[in-house]
Amino acid sequence: MDGLFDLAHTGIMAALGRVLSRMDGDVYRGADDEAEEGLKMAIRKSVAREDKQLSPHFRLVEFRCRGSECAGLFPEYISPALVILLEKLRSRFNAPLRIQSGFRCKAHNKEVGGSANSRHMHGDGADIRIHGIQPSMVANAAEELVGDTGGVGRYARRFTHVDVRGSKARWAA
Repeated sequence: MDGLFDLAHTGIMAALGRVLSRMDGDVYRGADDEAEEGLKMAIRKSVAREDKQLSPHFRLVEFRCRGSECAGLFPEYISPALVILLEKLRSRFNAPLRIQSGFRCKAHNKEVGGSANSRHMHGDGADIRIHGIQPSMVANAAEELVGDTGGVGRYARRFTHVDVRGSKARWAA
């Protein structure tokens, strides 16, 4: 079993490297090549395992639901585009990025007042903070990176929401 996981993990890291190298500058252009498809498959194979590396700086455990009812449920799916976006944001500021809220089960999403169709429940949204960087600066960078392919929510001085929903969304709370 570990051999199969190690093979999937190797696929994740190799595919992520190919995807990152094919980005146009700092703007992520979406799922358009076989490298991202390989990353999707590798992530799907690995999500059943606890605390495994998804990319150079992010582990699966960081995306786990923090709800009390689900006892730390691990997501069935984390969008490769989200992982890539988080890597790009971390790289942009050259500082640690903390995922405050990644995947959410329905009960936890309701508990925290999330929208009925929250991107957190789909594995393609996260609330983040970057050490030493104002959330407004993180939001500005995220808006540049996702363009018309994702959402950015500004939550005053607390955190920034980012997602890769496939269409443009912006809000402030």
